[in-house]
Amino acid sequence: MTARDTGAADQLADESAISAIYNSVLGAEKASAWRDRLAADRIDDRQCDIAARHLPQLPGMNDAAKVAADVGQANLWSGGPPQTLWARRDRLQRHFERALYLRAKLCHDDQSGVAADFIEVLPGGGGKWLMIAGDNSICGASAGWPTTGLATDDWVERKIGIFGSYRAEWQGFFSVQSQPQDDWPGAPGWPSLAILRKPRSGLLLCQALARPSGAADGAVMLVEELPIGVCDICVDQLTEYFGFDTAEKLTLRQIFYGEGWLVLHTATGGRRAPELPILGSMLSKTGAPNYGEMLRLLTNLLAQSTQDQAIATGQTRPEERTLTTDVGLAQYLRFGADSGHPVIFTHGIFDGIAPLQRLQDSLRRRGLRVLAPWRNGYGGSGPIEPKADPVETYLAQVEALIDEEGLEAPIILGHRSGCLFAAAAARRLRDRIAGVVCVGATLPLQSVGETGALRGHQRAMALSAVRAKAMLPLIVRSWRRNVRRKGPAVLVSQQMAAGEDERKLLSDPSLAALLDQSHRSMMDQGGGGYESDLKLAVRQRDMRHSPKAAPAIYLHGGQDLVTPVDKLQAALGGADNLQVRVCRRAGSMLFYSQPDWVLSALEEMRST
Repeated sequence: MTARDTGAADQLADESAISAIYNSVLGAEKASAWRDRLAADRIDDRQCDIAARHLPQLPGMNDAAKVAADVGQANLWSGGPPQTLWARRDRLQRHFERALYLRAKLCHDDQSGVAADFIEVLPGGGGKWLMIAGDNSICGASAGWPTTGLATDDWVERKIGIFGSYRAEWQGFFSVQSQPQDDWPGAPGWPSLAILRKPRSGLLLCQALARPSGAADGAVMLVEELPIGVCDICVDQLTEYFGFDTAEKLTLRQIFYGEGWLVLHTATGGRRAPELPILGSMLSKTGAPNYGEMLRLLTNLLAQSTQDQAIATGQTRPEERTLTTDVGLAQYLRFGADSGHPVIFTHGIFDGIAPLQRLQDSLRRRGLRVLAPWRNGYGGSGPIEPKADPVETYLAQVEALIDEEGLEAPIILGHRSGCLFAAAAARRLRDRIAGVVCVGATLPLQSVGETGALRGHQRAMALSAVRAKAMLPLIVRSWRRNVRRKGPAVLVSQQMAAGEDERKLLSDPSLAALLDQSHRSMMDQGGGGYESDLKLAVRQRDMRHSPKAAPAIYLHGGQDLVTPVDKLQAALGGADNLQVRVCRRAGSMLFYSQPDWVLSALEEMRST
């Protein structure tokens, strides 16, 4: 059997783009809470549309409509089904209007000394910005940037990152104080839009703003810093998602990765920048109301993808949270999309969260929001009590997490020995979850003979759990030293057959970093979780899937020697709500070698 390939792994999910809209308009801290409040209050979209139309005049406000009218709906995209892309654009446009409505409501709480007409266009989320009045004086700024002085003062230029050859163009913006250069209402000699591209430092976006009335004495220039990441593949993904053509893709790459000033004039005469028709088309495709919001969105998506890649390779740790439950403190990590269908990951005993963390970028693009709690005895969660049932403790932890995060029909995703806990959730929490997906499930060990497929310290720990439980703490400590000496690859290699094709994955340095990071967290409590899980692994337990349980999909490797396929199928039995899918070429590292199998199963489960 082969995995279903939907091609979605390399595409941006609508949910990711929508989340980025709220993050770029409101800031990440406010975006989630206020978006939920907007949905709960059922704000009429007409209110949002009216509020958006009463903003100060911004560069590009009318360009999208002009482009759409000039080329026609059917011709805006040269490829792909126009109705699909237009529907996406319209959906993004509605969310932009809602986000701008929210910002208008929130911005009056922190006026930052800026004239009331301009408060509603300030960037949210604690970004760096300043406003410059027509006389070149600073009339407002975010924390950490200059609040006094002139835009052309040396110390101001240094503070906002304008050095060397960048200064001449900057000084030129403020040297003319007579007539507007762009026919832009009230802008004294400024271009309507200028972008300073600083390699490895992001963008400095400068926009000339005018009051809604067009009063000439009220123009300001808004200067803000837009951090971006370096990710060539991300530009390709943005191009595919929004339907940009070749010229638009090149312009996007020029904006992101060029160097120096890109000055865009909007005058209708010979000064009109050649990039503007291209940007106008991009504006129409993204659903953004103006150039500034479009660039905020695109840089947010690029920075997001760069951050995801850093998490997926172990360079950056994912977000961590804690909650108090009836069974003690629970620490959990957040992966994937900021919002989307919820998934609760249940880690195994050896590699922990490493296989999940590798998929951070793919999880976001599939619109999956994954919460990964450390079970008691691991990480920053509470200890496992000596007489406590680990399964009951886990179920209490999951229920508390569902309540804390307000999850609706989450999917339980189990890996290796974590599948035992996921199976218990399928039975006990069937009314609260959508179903379970179990990857490379292991079964309880009933005898010494069943440990034969394991090697090294993993076999020693299993034998000790069967015959010499008193020796477990000593063997776990010895195993920890062995991992440090031989490297984190032994966390998975000792379950693999000698000739498995999956062994080539062990040479990936990013995988080693993830395994090491996960192992260190799992050992935070000195191995208490391991000892509890190993004792649980040798208990008699009925693994048959009940027809009354939540639906379950088991994904298994045909070369898995620890739990052969026929043994797994015999243990699970048969039921209408149970599927066992076997990848013949995979072994114990199916989660690593066949990630599309896992992602496709999760997508299928959320659609049922």
